[in-house]
Amino acid sequence: MNTNNWMHGASICLANTGVYAAPYTSGLVIGSVITYFGADEAQSGFLVSAELLAMSITALLVAPYLPRIPVRTLAVVGTLLLLLGHVGAIYSVGFTSLVVWRVVAGLGGGLLLAAVNAVIAQSPNPAMLFGVATMMACLLTALISPAIAQAIVARGYAGYYQVMLAMTALVLAVLCCFPARSGQSAHSRTVIKLRNKQEGCWLMLGVVVFGIAMMAYYAFIERFAVRIGFDPQSIGYLYTALLIGSAAGGGFAAYLGPRLGPIKPLIVCLIAHAVAVALAVLTTISSIFVIAVISQGCLYMLAFPLQLTLAAELDKEGRWAALIGGASFVSFSAGPVVGGWLITQFGYSAIAWSMLAITAPLIMIFLIIGARRPEGAVLKSPTT
Repeated sequence: MNTNNWMHGASICLANTGVYAAPYTSGLVIGSVITYFGADEAQSGFLVSAELLAMSITALLVAPYLPRIPVRTLAVVGTLLLLLGHVGAIYSVGFTSLVVWRVVAGLGGGLLLAAVNAVIAQSPNPAMLFGVATMMACLLTALISPAIAQAIVARGYAGYYQVMLAMTALVLAVLCCFPARSGQSAHSRTVIKLRNKQEGCWLMLGVVVFGIAMMAYYAFIERFAVRIGFDPQSIGYLYTALLIGSAAGGGFAAYLGPRLGPIKPLIVCLIAHAVAVALAVLTTISSIFVIAVISQGCLYMLAFPLQLTLAAELDKEGRWAALIGGASFVSFSAGPVVGGWLITQFGYSAIAWSMLAITAPLIMIFLIIGARRPEGAVLKSPTT
């Protein structure tokens, strides 16, 4: 790989981290928001959901027009909006203004998400690059997590957004190396027809259902940990280990995707993921719980890049990848609501049984997509 490709790859990975850093760490700031603004848990949950929904809707709306939009310009505009959202959040004078500024950040995050997913989909080896970008987002977020915790202790909720501001400023600085292409029709007045619509809709359904079930579990990891005797410090260590395990999952995706294609690893991953969630929810043994939680993070971050790889195969202009990325954030925002309802109505074990119940239908969906993959969806050997 030449120097330009390395610079492109590094800028893509850092931009991807800028998209996911806040969603990955939003749970760390909830307590500070509650304390400073006098908000309750429901309001704090709404704050996170509003930002994620803004990201998802923005990515979904911009996706059909990606062949006509220079992705570097899109990434710069998105990053500037993220910066504005972080600055506004730091100086918010009330909870309502904080929500407004987080929605602004969500709009920017959605544009940056669409740009990142589109440019990876257009790359010669999207399977590898989706995996590497996921791995680096998890690793870099894990590295800044201690700084986030210290900033919150020192400066409250504003400290959290100051760290996000510094991260986003770094993203803006490297966007000069971000790939500029946006599909072969970037300068055309005519938008290329979106291909493989039926397969793309099936893929979106699978990603959303899987994401909702995953977030119904993920949002309550802290509750599962407390239930079997973990203290706050131990839970903090658990989250760090979870992020490291998630990074490993992205690395596995980068290795397996180009060699085996997305379907076979994804099917095996879905089965193992369901088992990991069931063990994490149902066990009362702390060692099994820790292994299951870390395994779940690894397996989900293995599955997610493979799903994006499928989207890239369906449309080389990157529109399905951007659409799937946006749809995933819809599921991320809906999952905690679904999980809370399941726990309230049926108890914690319902999270495990619901994940097990959807696994077989999900396998069928991805097998259908695999059988209908475009003729051009061929494996790219990493040695070629």
